[in-house]
Amino acid sequence: MALALSAITLNSADPRRTAVFWADTLGGSWRDGGNGYLHVLGGQMLLIVQPAPDRVTGRADVHLDLKADDSAHEVARLVAVGAELVAERSDSHGSWTVLCDPDGREFCLGRSISRSDAWLGWQNGRAPRQPTTARRAG
Repeated sequence: MALALSAITLNSADPRRTAVFWADTLGGSWRDGGNGYLHVLGGQMLLIVQPAPDRVTGRADVHLDLKADDSAHEVARLVAVGAELVAERSDSHGSWTVLCDPDGREFCLGRSISRSDAWLGWQNGRAPRQPTTARRAG
């Protein structure tokens, strides 16, 4: 069996606040997953928010890359529900906005071809338009 992504787990000092934020962001819902864990269901994505009272905020090695048809609208909506705008970035793969969730965890909202689009191309048997490379948020 090939490996498949089953969930993305986020540590949080305030799991309910984080779950509500990500449910609003993804247009989904959240529920009690038991043992202090909260499950956020948005589209085809499952986020698990686990309690981490001593969580240290700052840059993370893993972040979410999101995309939207109307990124300006989505950035405004995300800021209204608790995100913090960090920066506008671009490179040869496209442009994106870097934001932080209420716990200070960075995530990106893309406006054009993203590395995830290129990865989906590989999964569907098509080569990406440009080679994919790892990048850090911000």
